[in-house]
Amino acid sequence: MKFTKRETWERWYSDLAIPERWTNISYRYDALPSFKTPTGYQVWISSPNPRTRRANASGLEKSDPTPARFAVMYITELDCELFDEPTCFCSDSFEEVLNHVSNEEK
Repeated sequence: MKFTKRETWERWYSDLAIPERWTNISYRYDALPSFKTPTGYQVWISSPNPRTRRANASGLEKSDPTPARFAVMYITELDCELFDEPTCFCSDSFEEVLNHVSNEEK
């Protein structure tokens, strides 16, 4: 069976209890699926399989660690523009991501 990118992406987060108030803002040309939280964060979700995450990361050396499954950034309301700050939080734990986006106030 052949999958589209969106179908593959849905498999990447089908094991997660995505909060109902989060909005899927994934765009077909994005590298990863992402959701916007009510607190203004964008949560990027990568494959649950570390081998897939590593294969999809460009420019990694053998000694580099495997990228985390989740990356969180704060976004503005206007056109989802990112602030001039780097990724503010990365983790392999969805529970840590939930705590981070619900506890941070901007």
